[in-house]
Amino acid sequence: MTTSDDNGRWACTSVVPSRPIPRALSILSAIRDSGGIETLSEISRSTRLPKSTVHRLLAEMQGYGMVVRAGYHYRHGEAVCRLARPGSTQELQRLRRGILPSLIDIHWRTGYMVGLGVASGNVVDFVHLIYSSGYCSLAERIENDSQLAGSAAGRVLMAFDPGLAARFAVFAGYRGENENGGGLPAWLSAELREIRQREVSFNPRVPGALLAAAVPVFNVTGTAVAALSVAAPRRVFNSREAHSSLQATRMTAQRILRETVAADWRSAKSGRPVE
Repeated sequence: MTTSDDNGRWACTSVVPSRPIPRALSILSAIRDSGGIETLSEISRSTRLPKSTVHRLLAEMQGYGMVVRAGYHYRHGEAVCRLARPGSTQELQRLRRGILPSLIDIHWRTGYMVGLGVASGNVVDFVHLIYSSGYCSLAERIENDSQLAGSAAGRVLMAFDPGLAARFAVFAGYRGENENGGGLPAWLSAELREIRQREVSFNPRVPGALLAAAVPVFNVTGTAVAALSVAAPRRVFNSREAHSSLQATRMTAQRILRETVAADWRSAKSGRPVE
């Protein structure tokens, strides 16, 4: 669409289509581009839709689990997070299959609990969790409730995904230190910065007097799609051994992801699907 200003000059403007699906997608895109949370006014300004229209669409989208409201802010709901989750992609499916022998090897060598986790809403979903009988009760607690900020794997994922961290801040009710009240507390922000610098998280707050460590797994675009983690009782946990094991396994994981992209490219070129 083109419009003219007072001086008669013509300019192109982007107009969101009036149909419901494009408008809903524009709202989801505005939330994503903001870092994960937006107010109604900010969404209206970003999409150039009237506030009344945005309000009505948000109410409908809440009903379908597409957005969640926390105070004056909106974030992506579980329905959207589930579709965008790495666990639903071929990429992570191949990673799960390919990395399992390496995770088992760490467990047999060290005796540690070993996991491969991805973000699922505001918790860590451990798509692999390998442990001995002595860890059964802890594994049950982890699988039932592993908040992002409460685990080494979760903090690694938050450190490398600002949108995820912002959504968790709203979910947890953190007021932060900015005027909008949407940020993480200073102590957690500082810890996430340190994790980004070192690319490892050592978390002493795991239930059961355990120690844990985690590292991010990056795909070919540099996006952290998963976290590798180990945990063990404080008396036997060796941070150097844990870190070196995770680093070696991360190299294997990232090789698997590179090979996945190469296989997809060859499949697209030949026209044959990759198993």
